[in-house]
Amino acid sequence: MGEHIFGLKPCILCLYQRYVQVLATIFAGVVAFVLPKRTLYGLVGCSLLLLVVAGIALYQVGVEEHWVKAPAICAGGLQPATTIEELQRQIASNNVVPCDRPGFTLFGISLAGYNVMFSLFLVMVCFVGIGAGSKVVTRHAR
Repeated sequence: MGEHIFGLKPCILCLYQRYVQVLATIFAGVVAFVLPKRTLYGLVGCSLLLLVVAGIALYQVGVEEHWVKAPAICAGGLQPATTIEELQRQIASNNVVPCDRPGFTLFGISLAGYNVMFSLFLVMVCFVGIGAGSKVVTRHAR
C-alpha cells in the first residue's frame, strides 16, 4: 500500500519480507480451503513462515539502526568507473533503494519495526490456534 499510494520504494529486504508474506498467505489459503482437516499443520507452517518474516524484518531494523552491516545487495552494486560521465550514468540508472535508510517512520519506528511486531503478533495468534486445536484433538482421542 505504501508503495502504490504514498510512493515509497521498497528496498531488497522489504521485498524479501513481502515474498515470504505472500507465501504464508498462499499456504494459509491452501490449508484452509483445500486441506481443512490439516489446520494444525497449516498453523505450524504459517507460524514458521511468519517467524522468517519477523527475522528478516528484525535484520532490516538492525541494518537501519546500523547495529549490523547491510548486505552487499543493498548497496546497488556500482561498477568501478573510469570517467566521471560513466559514474554519473551508473548513479542515474541505479534504482536500488538503500536498506539502511527507512523510507518512513512513525513514532521513531520504521515499517520494518512494525513488521517485526505484526509478524510476531500473528505468530502468537497461530500458537493460540495450535493450542486450541490440540485441545480439540486430545478431547476427540479419549
